[in-house]
Amino acid sequence: MTLFRFTLIALLLLIFVGCSSSETPPPIVPIGDFSTVAVPTPNYEATVEARVSELLSSSRDLQLETPTKYPAISSEPDMAINQVPTPTSVPMPTATPTQVPTPMPTPTRVPTSTPLPTPLPTPTPSISKIKTTVASASVDPLLLPLPLRELPQGFFISRAPWTTQNKELALDPENYLLDDADQALLLLEEWGRYSGASIVFSKLDPWTDNQTDIFNSCAVYKKDSGAKAAFENKSKDRMAILYAQANKAGKDNFFVETLYDVSIGDQVIAEKRSWTENWYETINEVDIEFRSAYVLCSASWKTTDRILSSDVIEIANQLHDRVNSVMTANIRRCNSKELTGNFSVYGTLSQREIVTISAWIGNAKLAEQSDRYGSYALSVPACGSDGVSLVGMDVEFQINGVKRTNKVELQLNMARKLDF
Repeated sequence: MTLFRFTLIALLLLIFVGCSSSETPPPIVPIGDFSTVAVPTPNYEATVEARVSELLSSSRDLQLETPTKYPAISSEPDMAINQVPTPTSVPMPTATPTQVPTPMPTPTRVPTSTPLPTPLPTPTPSISKIKTTVASASVDPLLLPLPLRELPQGFFISRAPWTTQNKELALDPENYLLDDADQALLLLEEWGRYSGASIVFSKLDPWTDNQTDIFNSCAVYKKDSGAKAAFENKSKDRMAILYAQANKAGKDNFFVETLYDVSIGDQVIAEKRSWTENWYETINEVDIEFRSAYVLCSASWKTTDRILSSDVIEIANQLHDRVNSVMTANIRRCNSKELTGNFSVYGTLSQREIVTISAWIGNAKLAEQSDRYGSYALSVPACGSDGVSLVGMDVEFQINGVKRTNKVELQLNMARKLDF
């Protein structure tokens, strides 16, 4: 502000000097014959510059010691006129840029003359990695096939479980590429096969009367090594064995396709087959055979309709899990108390209508009450129709055929209240 005042004073002084210089001096009248004396012309610009410099120098002493927004103007006159005060730039805070991770480039395989080693396949979990608690000689083969409750709805048992002995299997020596039944029997005994069991489930299409069959079969061997030798005998010369079986059964136009994307147990063979019967009827079959420790099993699905391989794989996985449960004593025969024992479930019904309520384990209905209103009471047996203990399994419920989410664990000779 002080600098501005002195600048204004200097400008007013310049105006004052300029106005005073405009007056014309009186003419000089010569007296006598004197020579003309040269009067120096006053230098007004120098006078003004000197005065401005004096005022500016005196203004420095009057300035307060406070920071200003504008830089000081130079004391030189020519620089003071041309210099334009520039506001001092205040530093603004700079935002620190977020560091974005640079994507890694996709590695490119460099060709090399040395062949790369083939990566080993990821090992598949198998029953042999689980420590079995039941010796092979103590395993009941009839416990190995799946029960009806674990099959899809609509199936029924078309042939009850039966045991398969070595002498019966030896009557089909072509299954081992042999011609003599005695040789086949010696081979089975050499492998240490104890016994086996099979079961057949069926379902009829109400519209076409087409029949679908699911076949389960398992066999118990003395040791893992014997079961492995028997399975490898199936794998070796596989096509020759299958075509020998097809010729004996009179299957025309027999065709086999191997399924390579199946992984069950320690060893597995999965195939899709088709053939013609009765001159025109085409039969489709998906068969999965696997080994788990000292047990060999087979799960097959046969029908005249289309088959989804995923359905058969699911059945085979269920069979694999059941075999594991039998060998670790999680599935067992009913004891004397479980044969006559039960599990009671009771409670209230919130439905404002007469209903039918039923108790299920898997796809097997164990108890049912009809014409119930307001309350119910069910008595669930502790032993299944196949002689296997149901204790510890989850019991599910249906009301008017609709499955409910409620579940309770079956406990021997106990009662549980459950409201719906």
